[in-house]
Amino acid sequence: MLEISVHKISFLSTLFLIITLMSCKSPSTESTASSLSNDKTPFQLIISPPATGKIGDSLTMTFKVIPKGIYKINLEYPIRLDIQGPPAASPSKITIKKEGAATFTPKELIVKPTFRVNSLGKHQFKGIFKFSVCTEEQCEIKSEKVQWVSVVELTNLPPSRMPWNI
Repeated sequence: MLEISVHKISFLSTLFLIITLMSCKSPSTESTASSLSNDKTPFQLIISPPATGKIGDSLTMTFKVIPKGIYKINLEYPIRLDIQGPPAASPSKITIKKEGAATFTPKELIVKPTFRVNSLGKHQFKGIFKFSVCTEEQCEIKSEKVQWVSVVELTNLPPSRMPWNI
């Protein structure tokens, strides 16, 4: 009888957790960058966070810098993206330099860091993105603070492996 009670409690606890997670507000991905709201900057910084992920999935962010007007990406200035992830992220820290950029041309700069997250819930990432944009006369060195929240759900289990079927 004791084994059945423990099994019942374990099953009910698991079922309660799943119902609680399912009843939560639909997960969203949030991001911020100080330059997104400033029309006077000589560049546009586009941050594309990953969609909601599953436990163990690779979550890839995309940081894209597009110079405005007569500005161009400074190919001589060393770029650097430093990201600190939550404890559940692997790796928990990433540094990407010029050599690791997906695209590094005068017209655009694209960097795509990838993490794996090994627990459920919302996970906050933050960092600093350093780069430079120039005209023929002057260069501007930029240091943008970035942050976003990625959501990891339980839905990567096949239906036959969901807790109520075990």
